[in-house]
Amino acid sequence: MPEIQDTIIIGGGQSALACAYFLRKTNLSYLLLDDRPEPGGAWLKSWTPSVSSLLPSSAACRVD
Repeated sequence: MPEIQDTIIIGGGQSALACAYFLRKTNLSYLLLDDRPEPGGAWLKSWTPSVSSLLPSSAACRVD
């Protein structure tokens, strides 16, 4: 029988990783899907290191 997830995150970019971070602090299960071999998406190729520490606030990934 397939495993059932509460949330599926499509993409492995900055916002997806931030949402996964906040979901990990809840009781919700999640699955992160991406077609790239490493997480970070375009963020790894187009942003400078000074921006890399900025993540969306928890409000962007709010779970009601």
